Amino acid sequence: MSIEIQDRLVRDQTHHTFDGTNPCNYLTVHQTGNVKPGADAKGHADLQYFGNVREASWHLSVDDHSAWRSYLDSRQCWHAGDGVGKGNTQSLGMELCINSDGDYVQTIENGADVARQKMLEHNIPITRVFQHNHWSSYGKDCPDQIRGNKDGIDWSDFLGMILDSAATLSSTRPKSKPTPFILDVDGRWGRDTTTVLQVAVGTPADGEVWHQWLGWRDANPGLTSGFMWDATATGSPAIHAAQIIMAADGQYPGKKDGLIGPVFVRGLELRFLGEAPDTHLDNPSRTVEAMQTRLRDTGKF
Repeated sequence: MSIEIQDRLVRDQTHHTFDGTNPCNYLTVHQTGNVKPGADAKGHADLQYFGNVREASWHLSVDDHSAWRSYLDSRQCWHAGDGVGKGNTQSLGMELCINSDGDYVQTIENGADVARQKMLEHNIPITRVFQHNHWSSYGKDCPDQIRGNKDGIDWSDFLGMILDSAATLSSTRPKSKPTPFILDVDGRWGRDTTTVLQVAVGTPADGEVWHQWLGWRDANPGLTSGFMWDATATGSPAIHAAQIIMAADGQYPGKKDGLIGPVFVRGLELRFLGEAPDTHLDNPSRTVEAMQTRLRDTGKF
């Protein structure tokens, strides 16, 4: 059962907010830093409701048993530490409570559930879920406990929880007949395979994998149409999302850089073959064939 988000809306929605409309393109995760007993989600919602004196505001507060909304999603709150940058003006701010009388792990799980609800509501892909630290102009160490791997839960684990919570959320929605994907299982990773992958991991679906390092092209003949090779190696959002998922499942220990390199190929092999025989994708590739089969039959990566 998905946790219910309750409203405790600040009466003056202009208090500690900007004047524009938040398009909700991103979700920003914070942790409160307040370990005092009773500093739970309702307490933080009340703090804002009764006139927070701090120069700060955030949309959502979550603890081990409840979730509260203080500002409408459309409000541009002061939470990201980047002035009028995208963190404040284009993202939802969610605070996870760390009060000592709460269940920390349950709070993290509830936070993942709330995050997924908002991601579904606003069509926010997993690649646009960021830590406060990502935006902060002075590099604030937040969410501190997740960044410090408290109770064995790090950022990759949290993102994995968000993805896992999708199954729970979908069980609360009306059932509909699944739409099968039409995808040739030929072991060659081209535009059609990329498009289905992009849908599965929640990134824009255009069938293209941009900015892959040119030096790896010849070693991977199984990567065919839609791959853009250059020397910038800035990576692809879809590959970045896949790396996050594989890291959460213990299959990818590398950088979340959006690049299909040897470590990423080994991760794919472990995920879809259960073994890692080499570091390249042939034409055709057994690994790609197994991935295509899962994408076609389940719509999942």
